[in-house]
Amino acid sequence: MRLLTITLLMMLGSSVLAEQNKVWTPQVKFKLEDSNYKETLNWISGYSYALTEVAKSSSSNLYCLPPNGYIG
Repeated sequence: MRLLTITLLMMLGSSVLAEQNKVWTPQVKFKLEDSNYKETLNWISGYSYALTEVAKSSSSNLYCLPPNGYIG
């Protein structure tokens, strides 16, 4: 019984560690005209940055900045 418990714990532990080694990559499910994946991500990043800066410099409450201060 003890050997079975240890074996099960080792199997569960190895699957948890295997999950942590995966690298997160964004999944873009659209394209901008003829752009490729990298160009689409660059556009999204630039748009997010520009919108955040406009919201920071705006005196009105038109934009709702999240707690971390960046629109994603």
